[in-house]
Amino acid sequence: MGAVRPRRRMRGSSLVELLVALAFVALVAAQLAAWMQAALAAVHRLEAATGRSRDLWLGFDAIATDVRLAGFSASGAPLVGLATADAAGLTLVHDANGDGDSDDGSERIRYRFDAAAGILRRGTGSAGLQVFVDRLHGLDVSFAYHDTNGTRLTVPGGGLGDAARSAVRRIDLIAQPQDGGPATALAVRIRNPG
Repeated sequence: MGAVRPRRRMRGSSLVELLVALAFVALVAAQLAAWMQAALAAVHRLEAATGRSRDLWLGFDAIATDVRLAGFSASGAPLVGLATADAAGLTLVHDANGDGDSDDGSERIRYRFDAAAGILRRGTGSAGLQVFVDRLHGLDVSFAYHDTNGTRLTVPGGGLGDAARSAVRRIDLIAQPQDGGPATALAVRIRNPG
């Protein structure tokens, strides 16, 4: 018969080793969770900024369309397209139906930026201003007016007077971040007689 071999003891992990491994896995999981939470927060901030930028550009595009239409008269009579103008808003007029006035509901369009609420508002005719673009907190939206020579007109507290409004040939739509970042601007020509 053969010799009996001594049995080797199978050795497992001790409780201390298991606890150390579990603590290590918990630390890695906690770090991973914190990283994922930070990444998701960054994605949400980026989506919000992108949505705000998209909404702002869509709003600017609609305003630009209305500015280009301002001053139009189906009858061919000269019409000053800018009824009111100040840094925070404007009123545009046109005579779409050729009746010689701009009193019909869709012939007078107003825009006004409400900085406290972060909302750009729009109204037509005598209707009240409605929310047009919201979620603009952190931006200062303004309107700048330029004459035939391209000179920026100084807007007094009460807005531009009649003579200055009829001299406007270009309107700049400006969105300036309050944190000092680069401004977004769109220059639009207006058809004013003169």
